[in-house]
Amino acid sequence: MITQEDRKLEAKCYNDTGVISMNLLRTKIWNWRDIALLKWSALLAGMVVGAYFHEYVTKNAWVIVVCVLLFALRPAAAYFKD
Repeated sequence: MITQEDRKLEAKCYNDTGVISMNLLRTKIWNWRDIALLKWSALLAGMVVGAYFHEYVTKNAWVIVVCVLLFALRPAAAYFKD
C-alpha cells in the first residue's frame, strides 16, 4: 500500500521534466558527531585494509605517506586561508 508520505517522497525525486534528479551536490550542515563518526569509520576501515595488505603497505609506506600529505594539502590550505 502506498502512503501519502511515499507519494511526497517520490514527487521530490522528480524535476519539472519528469526526470529523476539526485541532487548529489546539495549543501549539508554536518553535526560534530556525524563528522567524528565519519572520521572513525575511515580510520577503522584503513586499519582493516592495512592489516589485510600489510606486506604491500610496509613495502610502499613512503608512497602512502606522500599521498596522505598531498591529500591533506588542500584542506589545510583552505583552513589557513584568510
